[in-house]
Amino acid sequence: TMLDHLVFLECPAWIKDDIRAYWAEKQPRFERLLSTFQPELCHLRLVVQHIKGRWGTRAVLSIPTATLAARREAEHWSEALDGLADRLASEVRRHKARLRHDDTHFHQGLHSANWQTAS
Repeated sequence: TMLDHLVFLECPAWIKDDIRAYWAEKQPRFERLLSTFQPELCHLRLVVQHIKGRWGTRAVLSIPTATLAARREAEHWSEALDGLADRLASEVRRHKARLRHDDTHFHQGLHSANWQTAS
């Protein structure tokens, strides 16, 4: 699986496990989206921050062919994570579409047998 690094800033301790569990439910979606890449070459850094009653989230996803980033703010942490996951997923899809147009990069860092079947 992809390597995750979660950072919490100003978050109450009791909520961290909830956030970790909630994000873990989103993992399969990203594992499917990133199945063209070797999992050990995919790193996600997720920052969850609680500021003045609002939740801010930002993610930086490093894959062999790019570094993608997204951020979302919301009243509730789950809403912020939902928005962040959707944004990051669309960034991944856009990047993969671009890669398909430029085959030379597309073959770098991929499981050569799998790339034809990637969604």
